[in-house]
Amino acid sequence: MVAAGLSPSELPPIKPNMDLAYPNSSIFLVDIPEVFFGCPFSSVFLHYCFKENAVCVGLYRNSASVIDYSTKGANQNSGSELINESASADNVPLSNTAYFVANPSPTSILVPGDKAYILSSNFSRL
Repeated sequence: MVAAGLSPSELPPIKPNMDLAYPNSSIFLVDIPEVFFGCPFSSVFLHYCFKENAVCVGLYRNSASVIDYSTKGANQNSGSELINESASADNVPLSNTAYFVANPSPTSILVPGDKAYILSSNFSRL
């Protein structure tokens, strides 16, 4: 969480008995709220961590959505990182390829169609 921009004083306290503090959790694939499109991954990570009591461990993406969004953003100088993470970086033909990014960079830009894998003991908005 420090890498996401939090100072050590903003981190949640560590509980002495972690077995009692956090029940078993499951992994869920959830839609990312539209308000986060165009924002860095760190913003949705912090949202799930502090507002939903969940940990976002990765993104499920569609290469066509990422490339399309980065092409539109390239005119505004905001899409360079998206292109680096996309299938086009490996000279793969533009297609509708789904892929998973574990532990994305905090600066990875979220695009329409992205989904998040989260760990949570219960997630009510499925």
